[in-house]
Amino acid sequence: MSRERVPAWTLAITCTAAFIEAVDLLAVTTALPQIGRDTGASFIDLEWVINAYALAVAVGLFAGGALGERFGRLRVFNAGVAIFTIASIAAALAPDAETLIAARAAQGIGTAIVTPVTLTLIIAAFPARRLGVALGVWGGVVGTGVGVGPLVGGAVTDVFGWQSIFWINVPLGILTVVLSLRFMAESRGRGQPLDLVGLALVSAGSLVIVRAVQGADSAGWDDASTLVQLVVGAVIVAGFVLWESRTPEPMLPLSLLRMPSFASANASAFLMGAALFSSGVLITQYFQLGRGYSPTESGLGLLPWTATPILVSPIAGKLAESVGNRPLIAAGLLLQGIGLGWFSVVAGVGTSYLTLLAPLFVAGVGISLVFPTVAAATLDAAGPARMGVASSTTNAGRHVGGAIGIAAIGAVFLAAGGFESQDSIVDGLRPALVTAAVLSVLGALTGLGVRPSPSPAGSEPTGAGSGTEPRTAEAK
Repeated sequence: MSRERVPAWTLAITCTAAFIEAVDLLAVTTALPQIGRDTGASFIDLEWVINAYALAVAVGLFAGGALGERFGRLRVFNAGVAIFTIASIAAALAPDAETLIAARAAQGIGTAIVTPVTLTLIIAAFPARRLGVALGVWGGVVGTGVGVGPLVGGAVTDVFGWQSIFWINVPLGILTVVLSLRFMAESRGRGQPLDLVGLALVSAGSLVIVRAVQGADSAGWDDASTLVQLVVGAVIVAGFVLWESRTPEPMLPLSLLRMPSFASANASAFLMGAALFSSGVLITQYFQLGRGYSPTESGLGLLPWTATPILVSPIAGKLAESVGNRPLIAAGLLLQGIGLGWFSVVAGVGTSYLTLLAPLFVAGVGISLVFPTVAAATLDAAGPARMGVASSTTNAGRHVGGAIGIAAIGAVFLAAGGFESQDSIVDGLRPALVTAAVLSVLGALTGLGVRPSPSPAGSEPTGAGSGTEPRTAEAK
């Protein structure tokens, strides 16, 4: 096969894998009410259908890139796709919520392996002069997948049932592996040792803290079991920090966290994830159980919010070149807070959808400004040499924030309302979305700590090797 065709095939195949996983991320959200009815899952169980995936992605991202550099990027890419595909089969066949949650965690591991390797495969396949365009295409495909995910999930759930969301992944996953073995070239980087102790500590700490926050609604925040779990989780996280400060090859160099811009941008990403993931789950429940929407109608209803980044994020990326990342991060999270707060005020059982359209759009524009700029800010602070770990940290922080946000804001929802009636759903939704709005505003305030990029605005890109073009693509 011509060497000229390898980059094109690499881009097409890696984009296919990224698109499948991006769609799956939010497609499941619109199927949650039907999953609950069919499996008898509680609201806590449904939270774990999302959280198991998010936590697995968060902790696995650090390992995915290192595995690819050591054992071969194509080999690891195919392993990740295979894990995701097999886990999708397990999810489709799941007879109960517990099995589905386990399968979702396995899907998250597959996604965590594939995500960083897709970028390094593209970077290795393309010459510097074409790399920016290739990474821009990859970022656009991922953004489109996230944007249409709720609609795709709703439509296939309506027609074929929620299991079809996972069955769709199977032929696409098999095709991806077959084509990659035929048309893609293997590449390797510097062999990196795996920080297995760090991975174990951060995984255990995150899991214990999320379980403690989630269980606080029923047990109480002052209950001994809640307090013990929080203390144990904090001790494990402290152990992770101690280990990372002493191991010669840490998964997260603590020197990065001492950089004000890096720390501020990652705090904003964490709070963004907490507000975004949790409000997405709750608004989906409100649409279907509080307003009687079908899954397809729910997916369509979410489009002004979830699909806005497809159009706005590229503009935000360009605008950041002249005004910087900090004002867009702050403005974007403030707009998300305004949109969610506005939605909480006007949402009701009989509220016209046109009344809900404006707050959804405002929140969508807000998050569209943050997606490219918060990632760009962390990569600017870390520098080209640590681009991989910086990207993994930001993505992991967003997913961990999402898991904790779903647990905490879900507890607010259950404390104020529930699923007994449409009115009780609205009663719980309002304070929960106000909480998500407050987290968004806090994210805007932390974003003010981001410092201007060290390179002057409007300067010429220094090429792919500088990290400028990869940064833009990863931000998307």
